[in-house]
Amino acid sequence: MSQVARRPARHLRRGLVTVLGLLLILLAAARALAVEESDWQRAESAWRGRLPAEFPLIRREPFLVTGDIGEAKVRRLVERTISRCTRALYHDFFEKRPDFVITIFLFGDDDSYRSWSKELFGSEPTTKFGYYLKGEQALVMNIATGSGTLVHEMVHPLMAVDFPRSPAWFNEGMGSLFEQCQVGEGPSLRGLVNWRLPILQRAIGTKDYVSLESLVATSTGDFYGPNQSVHYAEARYLLLYAQEKGLLKGLYRHFRAHVEQDPTGRLSLEETFGKPLSEVESDWLTWVKTLHWPPVSGLRPLRF
Repeated sequence: MSQVARRPARHLRRGLVTVLGLLLILLAAARALAVEESDWQRAESAWRGRLPAEFPLIRREPFLVTGDIGEAKVRRLVERTISRCTRALYHDFFEKRPDFVITIFLFGDDDSYRSWSKELFGSEPTTKFGYYLKGEQALVMNIATGSGTLVHEMVHPLMAVDFPRSPAWFNEGMGSLFEQCQVGEGPSLRGLVNWRLPILQRAIGTKDYVSLESLVATSTGDFYGPNQSVHYAEARYLLLYAQEKGLLKGLYRHFRAHVEQDPTGRLSLEETFGKPLSEVESDWLTWVKTLHWPPVSGLRPLRF
């Protein structure tokens, strides 16, 4: 009798576990799709009134993608680059997702990139590659220069939501790390050696080189100052070094969790590497000197 009485209770517990599991799946899906339908419609309506009819508007959470390169090419970039790299960034690093639409503009050559930048946003680009306009929540890209800058610029608005207190060196280090990368299983991103390496190698031993202690202490204004090319290169290759040591994901999460006590990231670097920053720097410089660009052998970037 007691065995018979226990069976309904056991089935009830199993049913409750199943229901709770389904609820957790639904909650995870809701977090993954943070942009409301009304926000999508509002963004589409606003841009449709300002763009030619032949510019497609393609949704891919949280991005609304358009451009003058034709719908087929836009869709190909959405599938091969934007979707894959967004999934990888959330698999490897990010947790919080934007609850607003970010519009990506893909222009086919330098002339259209510059003319549409002026038409839509009232200013000339300061770079030939592309840029992120935080106030407009827009990425504006000269896609003729390749998709690497697109991935770089995608990092910024996503990271601004996930890690809003990240200092400039870490923010740009993350963005520039993935401007040349491969997408692997997971999906997961792996940064590769790129054109910034010679800038760093030439700077080592000169007045342009900045110690890691000074780099992580730079203000936003100082980072983007006259020596910014070296700052970018140092930040990128420090994070590439962490990646190659298997430490980058842990570094990102530790820094994000402890940024209030460690606003520059110095303590997170020392904790993650398990040694003082001066020793990290010595080992890192030795490693940097072994790298080559163009690479002599090894992995090549994935063709998006």
